[in-house]
Amino acid sequence: MSDSSTDAALWSAPPVGILPAGPHNCITDVSGVKVGHVTLVRGAIQTGVTVVYPHADDLFLNKVAAGVSVLNGFGKSMGLVQLQELGVIETPWR
Repeated sequence: MSDSSTDAALWSAPPVGILPAGPHNCITDVSGVKVGHVTLVRGAIQTGVTVVYPHADDLFLNKVAAGVSVLNGFGKSMGLVQLQELGVIETPWR
């Protein structure tokens, strides 16, 4: 749901980079990019993950640059050491 105050806040943000924003000012404005998110809430356990899938090709054969941000540092992670060492997403997903 969108209203004029939300739209104004999005479009008044300082520009990042040299390319123009897409029609929705979202990462999904980029053709082929998919984003997914899951939040689990089970009593005292609250966790989540966001995934940005950069293209429809095989990530093992067509690698892309990648980065990591750990916000609280208390959770367990999978694959972060490899990602930090290689600097690319590399997975035999298919």
